[in-house]
Amino acid sequence: MKYYIYGKGVNGEGIVSFLGLYFPNQSYAFIDDSKEESSLINLLAHIQQEDRILIASTLHYEKIEENLTQYHLENYENGIIWCGEILNQKLKDYKESHCFKKYIGLVVCKWTEKHFVDLESQLKALGYGVIYFTFYSEIYKKYAKKNFCLFAPHAVLERVVEVEMMLLTNLTPTNEKVISIDITHGFQGSLVYPFMKFSLTDKAFLKYSYSTANYIVCGSKKIHRAYEEFFQSIQEKPTLLDTGYLKLDKDVQEFEKFCKKQQVAGIKSQNDIVIFAFTFFDEIARMIVLMKECFRLNLRVFFKPHPVYAEKLMPKILEAFAGEKLFIEEMESKELFYHSLCVVTDCSSMGYTYPLTTAKPSLILGDNKQEIDKSEKYYEEKLMVSCSKDEDFREFLQEIIATQESYPVKVKIYRQNECFNFANATKSLVEQIELILGD
Repeated sequence: MKYYIYGKGVNGEGIVSFLGLYFPNQSYAFIDDSKEESSLINLLAHIQQEDRILIASTLHYEKIEENLTQYHLENYENGIIWCGEILNQKLKDYKESHCFKKYIGLVVCKWTEKHFVDLESQLKALGYGVIYFTFYSEIYKKYAKKNFCLFAPHAVLERVVEVEMMLLTNLTPTNEKVISIDITHGFQGSLVYPFMKFSLTDKAFLKYSYSTANYIVCGSKKIHRAYEEFFQSIQEKPTLLDTGYLKLDKDVQEFEKFCKKQQVAGIKSQNDIVIFAFTFFDEIARMIVLMKECFRLNLRVFFKPHPVYAEKLMPKILEAFAGEKLFIEEMESKELFYHSLCVVTDCSSMGYTYPLTTAKPSLILGDNKQEIDKSEKYYEEKLMVSCSKDEDFREFLQEIIATQESYPVKVKIYRQNECFNFANATKSLVEQIELILGD
């Protein structure tokens, strides 16, 4: 028997990976009508009655089904539902051999693993069964060695119903029978959306994703207000949980511990590193000019691009500053933060988490034109400095140097008055989970 995956999109690739992990000895082929050699017409002579055709498209399912019935092919089924049924059976088998009061899924994406902090251990201590789900085969292989982990790519995850709750970091659509909580992987939440270039399809999927979400975690009062405004604009209304931003608590705890060790050892902060950390900003030539402005003030520079764009941007920056003593190629993150002056960013989560962790400011490039019609904007004057013109960049750096002693007090007040459950976010979320699940 051979599997034919009809549709070579994201879901098609996911089903192939699913077959590779759970049915490693089965052969498969794509049916892809965009290429003549792999089109249905060309493969008709090869498809046997015992073979199984898995339809991998959600948008074009009816059209694909029509194509198959046109050629009297009946050995097909919905590949996404098929994968989901297999996972649900695996969950049933697991639950038969384990005895937990309820089961909670943690959906792990690339670059967001640390955002769950120690939720797993806290949930297990309360008697919950924790099951990992992921879209990525490399993450599946990693977690499967030490936990019960299931590979549920993209739309397949929506078919999983054998857990009571799923905790997300990337607003992944889940089944309506499963309670979902998005703990988010960016403190700024919906404030990042005005900076993104959405196609009509992207906008529709974003709205759909929020329509499947039951709860969204907020880190601060400002973020709560921003979400309310955003939900009104898309006419969706998940419940907001004002429990706080989990990863920030851990980052602050580890950073303060590091600072104490440095101080005991007599190592003072140099406050001379400018960290460039952008989400979407990718103008290399402009970035290089700004970095050189730092060098003119005898400030060191560290480049920390978003992981999605690092492969594209990093080689060009390294080439531009090869041999430059003030350009730092590598440094451990806590040491980097300890000796830093500020972070320069556009709309990243670091624009918030950096000042809240280090009590040092973020310098925001641009004039926030993308947000002109919003009452809640990304820029937060209590934590940030806004530089709307590149020619003023050096002047703003000098201002930060001159006023750096004022920031610890500002940040302390912000933590107390604006952040939700600062230093206590994980405990607060776990309490909410218990309430939501009725335990």
